Amino acid sequence: IAYSEALVLAERNLESIPPGRVDRQRDRAVALNLVAQLHRKLGHYAKAVAMQRTALAIFKKVSRTADVDVVEGLNNLAGLYRTQAEYSLAERTAKQALTINGRRSLPEQFAEVKSLVLLANVRFDRARYA
Repeated sequence: IAYSEALVLAERNLESIPPGRVDRQRDRAVALNLVAQLHRKLGHYAKAVAMQRTALAIFKKVSRTADVDVVEGLNNLAGLYRTQAEYSLAERTAKQALTINGRRSLPEQFAEVKSLVLLANVRFDRARYA
């Protein structure tokens, strides 16, 4: 299935989740995150960033501060900034994810590793393309 076909299905799914339903807000954020990632793959960066920011805001609202969803949202947003060569924003956002990771007592370390790899990649790109 092509990204454009997947985007149609993902957007249909997103539309099926009412924005006002408090009990479905996490579901809506997950759907927004997916649609944002598909827009990123298709090169629609402005749409992807806007949707990712909205998803992140919802995750922050409905999750604990140190929730994996918030870290994943920050990592995704940092990745989008990196794709657009917005290295300062990418680094700042990746550092926010690492700060949250440092406060977590959750056993999952994957998000922290992902944040560290992303931060290293941003710094590499910045040096390479500066």
